[in-house]
Amino acid sequence: MPLLWLIYRHQWLALAGYLVAVMGSSFALAIGNAGDAAGMLSGFAINFLLALQANDLRRWTLSRRGYRLVGLIFAPDLDQAEHKFFRRLLDGVRDMPGDPGPPPAAVAKETDRGFGSEPVLGLFPTSGAT
Repeated sequence: MPLLWLIYRHQWLALAGYLVAVMGSSFALAIGNAGDAAGMLSGFAINFLLALQANDLRRWTLSRRGYRLVGLIFAPDLDQAEHKFFRRLLDGVRDMPGDPGPPPAAVAKETDRGFGSEPVLGLFPTSGAT
């Protein structure tokens, strides 16, 4: 199962490390003439360690791709979590060390952002656009 989880989450370096650990363990057990119990125990240990570190591996993979952790929100459902997150973002609450807080455009007035007479492409046209 860890193999499928790593593939599903696109964690290619972690997958390579997992395969190296499994093949190295199998090779060492084959050379040492260890019994089936040792093979099962080593397989269990590798899978257990991966299960303990899975979220850290995922966090590491996402940070390598340019994502950054800006906050943690606990809520009973997605709507409430989004509401809490964006309310805290607009209020300037910083959850994580080094978080710069809300972007300046989030607290700026519409006139400060330069929206004038030109219509805006998307869901936020100016008030006079047709």
